[in-house]
Amino acid sequence: MGVIQRQGIKSSLVNYLGAGIGMLSTVFVYNLAPEAYGHTQLLKSAALLFLPLANWGIQNLTIRFFPTFKTEDGGHHGFLSFLFLAASAAFLVFVLFVLIFWDQIYAYYASREAESNFDPRFLWYFIPLTYQLVLVNMLTNYISNFQRIVWPAIFHDLFLKFVVPALILLFYFGYIDLTWVVRIFLLAYVVIILFLLLYLRKLGELHFQKPDSRIWEYGKVMADFAGFSMLGSLGSALALQLDTFMMGSLDDMYHTGVYSLAITISMAIAIPHRSISTISAPIIASSWQKNDTTHIKSLYRQTSLLLLIAAVFLLTEIGINFPDLCKLSSKGEVLLDAYWALLILGIGRIVDMGTSINGYIIQYSSRYRVNVYFILFLGLINIALNLLLIPRYGMEGAAMATTFSLISFNALRTYYVHWQFDMFPFSWNTLWVLLIGGVAALIGWWLPTTSSAIFNMLYRGTAVALLFLGPVYWWKLSPELNKALDDNWKRIFG
Repeated sequence: MGVIQRQGIKSSLVNYLGAGIGMLSTVFVYNLAPEAYGHTQLLKSAALLFLPLANWGIQNLTIRFFPTFKTEDGGHHGFLSFLFLAASAAFLVFVLFVLIFWDQIYAYYASREAESNFDPRFLWYFIPLTYQLVLVNMLTNYISNFQRIVWPAIFHDLFLKFVVPALILLFYFGYIDLTWVVRIFLLAYVVIILFLLLYLRKLGELHFQKPDSRIWEYGKVMADFAGFSMLGSLGSALALQLDTFMMGSLDDMYHTGVYSLAITISMAIAIPHRSISTISAPIIASSWQKNDTTHIKSLYRQTSLLLLIAAVFLLTEIGINFPDLCKLSSKGEVLLDAYWALLILGIGRIVDMGTSINGYIIQYSSRYRVNVYFILFLGLINIALNLLLIPRYGMEGAAMATTFSLISFNALRTYYVHWQFDMFPFSWNTLWVLLIGGVAALIGWWLPTTSSAIFNMLYRGTAVALLFLGPVYWWKLSPELNKALDDNWKRIFG
């Protein structure tokens, strides 16, 4: 857990800095022009939704097969060149597919322009944005093979946290129009790709050499793995990205933008999950290659408890303090509209984080094909739920559909990992964490409020932190958390 803790903590700190900027942007910036923000988020959601079809699972090859091709000279048999060629070829096929149905896609959004306020002229921008996301994800995964995730987090998440609010402010004050908001949004991803390539060069791992015969020896195996990964990723995209996409299709841009605010805030809960999962993935792949199931089982349980503690704590703090936070905004009523959707999404995040790295355990094992069978099924359920719940309940309906998908998805994966590999993430400490979190949330909710929103957040937030983190630390429910806190305390205060 050493490298996972170090890189995970550093990456989480970077992402929380970005989340803090995102929170301030949500409170003071995004609600100034929710329609413009909704355009950027709808395009990004469309790109993420179709990302699995655009990369054919190529990005998952970067971790699964890197231990196979790794060499001491750093060339790795031309693996990086192969990944770029394969990803570009897959994207070209995707573009041909989109062009075939383009008239029908454009006609649908053009027919709803007056209702949704989405300008269909910008629809085609999701195509280059999709390719940019293909390269960003592939390069980020490739860099994680060298146990480096902090700088990619800075390049990707933190950089965008500055760019997007800047664009919204420029739009709000009339310096740029909506066209330039979208164009600069795409240009930001070009900058990110350049940063990632330069970082690979700094690591001494930017090698574009011709793929040799060893790469092609594994061609059939990689094609099989990539194909099933594509289907699995498509199902995940349906479960996790479909809500915003369908909000833009079934509702107007205002509510799409407000719902995007709820997603942005709820993603702060998932920051530790992304950090720990990113650094854990290559370790799990390497452990499977060595058949070291004991290491995977230990990692599974340790990360589950750490992530659950983080998720319960963050959702409790957000739930208690969000109404007061909205009072600080000039358009707090816009933010407050997203409150219940935020809480519903937060429950899904808790389940997702508590079940930890179950997806990677399946994905990098010999049983990776099984992901497809229930992921695609859950994708269909999520489509049906969004179609049923969004027209009836709006943003809350989209949140309920996503949360139900996350709960069902992770319940199936957890059961399968336990049945197939005899690995289970939960213990009695899991129940104690949930009970302590529930008590802390109830007490925090019952605490009286004053007329000062800032004072309310300070004293209620501090009370909840002490009520939750105090017992968790005192009873040593997570030895890894205690060790990390003690080590950092000694490092800071000597």
